[in-house]
Amino acid sequence: MEPERWNQIKRLCQSALDIEADKREAFLREACAGDESLRNEVEALLAHQTEAEGFLKDPAVELAAKELARDPAATLKTDLAGRRVAHYQIARIIVSTT
Repeated sequence: MEPERWNQIKRLCQSALDIEADKREAFLREACAGDESLRNEVEALLAHQTEAEGFLKDPAVELAAKELARDPAATLKTDLAGRRVAHYQIARIIVSTT
């Protein structure tokens, strides 16, 4: 794809994202002026953007903590001592007696 064409697609996609979702179709119809290939490219990017909005919304460590909270026994089943989580080194298991 030509760099100029790609820049055009990116600009239109960004402009469409700045518009309310219910007004995007009319915007794209006018902005693409009958260039169906251009419109298809922009619509594909918009669809991927919508799918990606929720991706990694919560940090992975937070998700792992929630999962462990659901099944506290899982912490006892898996010994993570010596492993890394993000930039943390897990040294040993801490067991609560209370």
